Order: sequence, then C-alpha cells, then structure tokens
Amino acid sequence: MSVWVLGSPGPAQLNGKAVNQAFAAERMGAPTQLIASRDALYDADMSGGLVFLAQLETPADDIAAFFATTAAQQGRKILHMAPMTAEAKTVFDLSDMAIFGQAEFAAFLQLDREPRGIDDLLPIQPMLKRHNQAAVVILDGTGAMAIWADRTMKVDAFTPEPMSAGLPADCICGTIAAAVAQGIGPDRAMTLACAAASLATQDIAPSRTQIETVIEAAGR
Repeated sequence: MSVWVLGSPGPAQLNGKAVNQAFAAERMGAPTQLIASRDALYDADMSGGLVFLAQLETPADDIAAFFATTAAQQGRKILHMAPMTAEAKTVFDLSDMAIFGQAEFAAFLQLDREPRGIDDLLPIQPMLKRHNQAAVVILDGTGAMAIWADRTMKVDAFTPEPMSAGLPADCICGTIAAAVAQGIGPDRAMTLACAAASLATQDIAPSRTQIETVIEAAGR
C-alpha cells in the first residue's frame, strides 16, 4: 500500500474523517489501507508505504505512535489539523505536512482573525523546522495556500463553495496524500485537491477521471 490512513474507533464506528480520506486517496488511484486503531499498528506491515495520513479526530498518542513507526519515518507524514485540540502542537511537530482550515489555523497560532492571503501564513514559517515541512490552509470559496520555510504557493478554487469541513476537506486531504504518493508536485497536487473538493457535494469522493475532467474543463 502506498497510502496508510490512521483512524480510531468511536462509540459506533470508525471515525468518519479517516474513512473518507482513505476512500478519496483510493479513488485517486493510490493503493490505500485504513488502520482502525493504535493496536492494529502492531500487526500491520507498512513497509514500503509512501504517505501516512492522520487527523486530530484521532487521539494524539495514537498519531504519535503511527508517525513513529519505521515505515512512517521513511515516508511523508500528513496531518489534518481538525478538530483543533490541546495536543495539536505536539503532533504538528511530528508531521511533514499539516493541512488546516482557516479557523483551525487562526486557533493554532492564536491569531485575531482567519488567514486570507499568503502574508497571513507567515507567522507559521518559523515553526516549519523539519526538512521540506509544509503547512496548507484551505480557503473556503477561494482555494488553498501552502507555505514552506523558503517558499509559498496559492491555488484557486473551482467553485465558491466551502471546502474546509466535511467531505470536501476529507477529499482534499486524501487527494493530496495520493498525489504525494504518486510523485506529483505540490502545485498540481493542490490543483487536484481543489478540484476534488468541488465535486464532493454527494456522499462519495470523486474519481481521478472526474477530477481531471473538471481541471481540463477549467483550462488548468
């Protein structure tokens, strides 16, 4: 499997974010496996995995154990920073990429307003200390931005609809994870993710073909 997604069981079923993210990555054409709990890590053979995706709906200790595995240390660790928790800073420091909504970004950095442009991301730049570590912020209705220690990027949305919560946000996370596993560069990965979010109006993640069709129709 090239993408591994960590979840944790809730009162009735595995948390929804992890399921949606795993399915979105699979629909992008990346072989994907969902890990149901921390205990399952000890039985899973994740050798050869390329991307390891988790989200803050999962307990921080479980995320830390997931990212500490030998396989994850050799791959790319992506963290969806929602919903915001007191342990967010600890697991952020373990990730190679953190994906925020605007509200989560403002809460994480204790800002007095949500980010709207690249300049608003600059406060996080000193925190990006891991090699090639990045922070991505989903901008509802306008696109997504990314920042590294030495560069920034912005990709426009395909629709004015909200993208930072629910299935659209999960599709963005899963699509980016799949794109990274497939060796796709950051600009194209974020374009694919924004296109996927524009299609996530039903209860199912879009296919790679549907995503590419939207991008082609937009001339991008």
